[in-house]
Amino acid sequence: MQSLFNQQFSTDRLELCQLNAKDSSFIQTLTNSEGWLEFIGDREIRSELAAVAYIQKIEDLPKAKYWKVVEKCDQQAIGVITLIKRDYLEDYDIGYAFLPDSFGQGYAFEATEVILKKALEKSASGSIYAVTKVTNLRSINLLTKLGFENIKSINPDGDEVDLFAIAKS
Repeated sequence: MQSLFNQQFSTDRLELCQLNAKDSSFIQTLTNSEGWLEFIGDREIRSELAAVAYIQKIEDLPKAKYWKVVEKCDQQAIGVITLIKRDYLEDYDIGYAFLPDSFGQGYAFEATEVILKKALEKSASGSIYAVTKVTNLRSINLLTKLGFENIKSINPDGDEVDLFAIAKS
């Protein structure tokens, strides 16, 4: 999976590139957006300095990767796609977060699908997982559209979430 972490990707409308400290303003905005706060949680990133520290923490994790999603037409960052190896899962967990202005335009599907296909090719177990709060209907719909199946509810951090999985076909 590590070889995948250094790659950049492109679709017709999007570029997916490595998140870095220069993205601190974007990360500050994203982590304080309504959807992030409600469904991911408050990371208390109230300044660009805190955002730089958050990005550095991500970069220092050997089993985590964040790709910044950028619209090709105007080079604006609109979201992130993540792959994280969590202790409680057999293989990697894919995640995503987008700014509210990009909702409903298919960007999350387009960007997630690219990373998902590559991750499934590299997966040791042949599966990729996703977790989402049971109240996050937008995320549940996206996972279903991508081909994930809801396996069960779990409580990894004390909050109930639905665990989804997809296997190589």
